[in-house]
Amino acid sequence: MDWVTYKSLCDRPDHWSRWMLEQTARVVQEEGAVSVSAKLKAVCSGRPVEKPADHKGASQTDMFALSLTKSERAKVLLAVRAAALRLRMTNPKGFVAAWLEYVSWEGG
Repeated sequence: MDWVTYKSLCDRPDHWSRWMLEQTARVVQEEGAVSVSAKLKAVCSGRPVEKPADHKGASQTDMFALSLTKSERAKVLLAVRAAALRLRMTNPKGFVAAWLEYVSWEGG
């Protein structure tokens, strides 16, 4: 994979790092959306996007294509917002912004 293509994929709202998916899955589970949490965890068990040969990042920087329904996206956003209000996550504003972008994204 070349860097231009990789960066282009990583900038899409439907591509998420392992770290963000794991953090989101934890928060979503704590907020009671267990089935969506399980789906996020399953994505992390899959094959990540191929990295460029000279990529130096650890496994937490692995990127995954995420395919959630509009309803699942909305559930995650509600859970992330609730957790952010209780300060139960790192960078709550960043997580809310990222999920808001994915919820409103029409690509695919």
